[in-house]
Amino acid sequence: MEEIIDRVLGFLPHRSTIWSAIILALSIGTAQYVYHTLSEIFLLPWQKQENQHMRKTNLSKEKSGD
Repeated sequence: MEEIIDRVLGFLPHRSTIWSAIILALSIGTAQYVYHTLSEIFLLPWQKQENQHMRKTNLSKEKSGD
C-alpha cells in the first residue's frame, strides 16, 4: 500500500510549489473580483446597460413620433 502511495505522490511537485500555486490562484481570483466590482461601481451613467436601453427606446419613440 505504501508503495502505491509513494508512486502517486512521487508525481506531485514539492509542497512549497503547491502552496505557491494556491496562493497565486487565490490572489489572481481576488484581484479579478475587486477589478470587476470596482469597474461596475465607477461606471458613468451613460455606460450602464439599463440607461443605454432606455435611450434606445426613447430614440425609437422620437423617430416614430416625427
